[in-house]
Amino acid sequence: FWIGLRAHATGRAALGELWDVNVLLSLPHETVGFAANSASARIASHTVACIYSSQQSRARTMMRRRATLLLQAGVLQALVMPRQPPIKTALRAAPDMEDLTRRVFCSRELNMANIEAVGFDMDYTLAQYNEAFDMLAFEGAKDKLIDMGYPSEEIQKFKFDPLQHTRGLVIDKRRGNILKMDRHKYVRRAYHGTRELSRAERKAQYILDAGATPTFVGNDYVNVDSLFQLVDASLFAQLVDVLDEGGPSYAQAFRDVRHAVDLCHQDGVIKDQVAIEPSKYIIPDDNLVPMLTQYRLAGKKVFLLTNSLFDYTNVVMNFLVGKDVNDRAWVDLFDVVVVGAGKPAFLGDGRRDMLRVDAGTNMGTLHNFVGKPVSEVGGPAFLQREGKIFQSG
Repeated sequence: FWIGLRAHATGRAALGELWDVNVLLSLPHETVGFAANSASARIASHTVACIYSSQQSRARTMMRRRATLLLQAGVLQALVMPRQPPIKTALRAAPDMEDLTRRVFCSRELNMANIEAVGFDMDYTLAQYNEAFDMLAFEGAKDKLIDMGYPSEEIQKFKFDPLQHTRGLVIDKRRGNILKMDRHKYVRRAYHGTRELSRAERKAQYILDAGATPTFVGNDYVNVDSLFQLVDASLFAQLVDVLDEGGPSYAQAFRDVRHAVDLCHQDGVIKDQVAIEPSKYIIPDDNLVPMLTQYRLAGKKVFLLTNSLFDYTNVVMNFLVGKDVNDRAWVDLFDVVVVGAGKPAFLGDGRRDMLRVDAGTNMGTLHNFVGKPVSEVGGPAFLQREGKIFQSG
């Protein structure tokens, strides 16, 4: 795993504390730019001798042996390349698109030696969902919009196209538009509902006096920055077409769409179906357990922070690790697990109480902390006393 790969001006390169040589072996030489000369091999040998100094003794010894074997095979000569090849070179070298999606392209370096803990969300992070999952949200939200009073005949015609929208778009709630901007916030393309605006229409709405562009901040704009929001964008775009004939404001319609989709995640319309047949909705990932294990072997604290409650989290995580729903081995992949977190409030509202979760049942019963009062949350003594699965906070 190419975390912490750094190239120095001297021509030497160093690895951070976290990497997986099995992945390194699997990468095509053309993609990562291997060097095949004796000078490179000598520099790589020197690099390998140094990069494990901060590892624990047992892990350092094991990895040194594996690295030596790689050096003998000429594989670790890749580490001495002064620069990574351009992305377009990697694109040409990748045998197919599926292979390309397994690669990591970094725009800036991160020294993992300075990172003490690594946290993951579950939904659409550790657990990747397919189109069938999105359809549960889409169809469920359609029913809820009809219940809110939107015209049934029109709503029932809505179709979900997973390729119509993508992350990085901006929704203009006030005008009923969906925007694609460049990094300078210039609107390159704009759709009113499902109709693309002409160049003249687009410039009239998003070019201010003296050629300035709007800032696109405030309550009128929503960034489509998660895969969950692709359903929102699709519903809103088609609903705008209906509202052009009359009805509530576009902004109110967006609030209703957001509320309808949220209800689907809360009332069981989505998660009850996933719990019955997880293989129908969740994409398996054989690399998940090795990745999480590698972080912990590198001395990092690993935590799970999800808005899903324990019963659903247990179903999904057991499917991902290939275990039965009654198993709890997935918990051992993490130092701390927080379910029902209620993000983003979890990150900024200090008034929310945290409860410990008893994982003795698949539902996960809630209890107050054993130690009262709790003067400090966290630390080995706290986790030993309270366990490591919590809710809210």
